[in-house]
Formats: sequence, structure tokens, C-alpha cells
Amino acid sequence: GGAAFHPRPCPFFGGMMQSVTLTPHEASALFPVIGTDELKVLAQDIKSHGLLEPITLYDGKILDGRNRLAACKLVNVTPTFEELDKETVASPVHYVVSKNLQRRHLTISQRATIAAEMVPMLAKEAKERQEKTQFPHRSGPHGPDQKTKDLAPKRRSAEVVAEALGVGPTSVKRALRAKKKHPEDFEKAKRGETTVTAASEGRAPTRKKGGGRKKGTRGIRINKTAPYEIKTKGQRVKANSQKKKMVSGLSTLSGNCRGLSELDIPMVFAVCDAKEVKAWAKSARELARQLVSFARKLEQAGVKK
Repeated sequence: GGAAFHPRPCPFFGGMMQSVTLTPHEASALFPVIGTDELKVLAQDIKSHGLLEPITLYDGKILDGRNRLAACKLVNVTPTFEELDKETVASPVHYVVSKNLQRRHLTISQRATIAAEMVPMLAKEAKERQEKTQFPHRSGPHGPDQKTKDLAPKRRSAEVVAEALGVGPTSVKRALRAKKKHPEDFEKAKRGETTVTAASEGRAPTRKKGGGRKKGTRGIRINKTAPYEIKTKGQRVKANSQKKKMVSGLSTLSGNCRGLSELDIPMVFAVCDAKEVKAWAKSARELARQLVSFARKLEQAGVKK
């Protein structure tokens, strides 16, 4: 079965929260925290609809939900917590990655930095499992699970985590080098402010004048907030292509929203369960947050222009 949880309200949130702080689990720092604007949107959503996904604890530490907890504090909402069953989930690192990888919009370089930080964490987990179990060949709660068994043999750990994160081994090696030799640049790459290639060399990403593009990337803009100057016919064609893509995407969303507004929701509820409804509501709110963030970017770009 799935992971077992023990939900409970926070006994010290509110007035005592100023003096008591939950400790974050090491694996919770794999993914960067969201920005101020996104946090405010999340906080308002929680204020309006409540905290639908509790904060996940592992061994009494925050494993998943740092952003949700910060949002609860922002609007003074008492959060609830779920304790992850250590007998069911052998690897908190894998749990964090599986929960966050698909719902976070990360660049290749950001994924590479996460993979680089996973390598020593997984090695530490493997060592702890070896010390705690007398029968490493057994499967099940007291032996290594399938995910951790897959990490053990033959291939180097960097190659394994690279595959899990959907990046190339070379990118992970560059991230590991940046983490060791240029930790400040590594943190910038983790926040999406530079590339792992540049971070591994301790320099800023190379860009062409006026285009914000790096040599050898076939015209892909590294800095997508930099002004885009049209100097050639090809650049105009690309800009018009992006415009059509945005108009098409927004038109499709608008049409889908109109279709959803016409649904007879009670009729739908008659053939689905509460779990499905909760998942749909969560998806709708996540999409709404992304659209609000995109709208802000459009407004900011319009002001700059």
C-alpha cells in the first residue's frame, strides 16, 4: 500500500509559534522555496479555502510543505501535519523528489543542482540502512525498497540521479563541481539565476549583445526577462511565433474555462468520489496560481516597455 500518515493539528502554532520552530529535514531543502509573489498567492488561497494538503513530517522534522507552512504563518491559519511512516517510506529523499519534481517548473540547471545534492544524501541513507538492517538482501519494510535497490548496483550514483531528474550526467557532474568549488554560484544556479555550466566555472552565463542568448544554444534565450531587440527578419519571425503560441494558449484556456463553467457539477459528483473532487480542486487552484503569476509577468513587461 501507500505511505501511512498520522494527521494532527499543530499544538504550538499561533501565539507560541514565535518561540517554537519546527526543524526542516535535510531533504526538504532539495527544492528552492517559492518567491514572495507566489507565496502571497498561496497564502490567500489557503486563507480562502483552508490548508488542503497537510505539512509532511518525517521523524518530527518538516519533509514537505515549507512553502505551505510559511503561507499559513502569513495569513495566521493553523496548519495540520502528517507524520510519514518510516517503516513504509525508506527514503525521504525519494519522497521529496517524487512530490515536487512534476509540480515545480524547473530549468535543466536547477534539476542538475537538485541531483547533485541528492548524491550525498542517498549515500547517507544507504549507509544508515546498512547499519540498521541485519538482512540487506530482504525486501519489504525492514530491507531496502525497490527504489533504493535500484540505486545500489553497477552505475555511478551521479548517473542514477541524473536519470531520475531527467538531466544528463554531464550536467550533474558540473553541478557537483560548482557545489564544491563555487558554492555561491551553485546557489544561484539552484535559484535559476545562472546555468550549471557557468556556475562550475565560477562565471556569469555568456550572452550575445541585445539578444540575451548564450553561444551554442541555437537561439534559445537564457535570460528570458532581458529585452528582446528585433534586428533581423529571423528574429521577427521567432517573436511572431511566440506571440501566436501565447494567443493560442490563452484562447484555449479561455475556451476550456467557459466549458467548465457550463458543467453541471452536482451531476459530475454523482459518479465520482471525494478523493477525485479534492484532486480536481487542487489542480484548479495550482493552475490559477500559475495564471496569476503569468499575468503579473505580462503587466511588469508592459510597464517596462
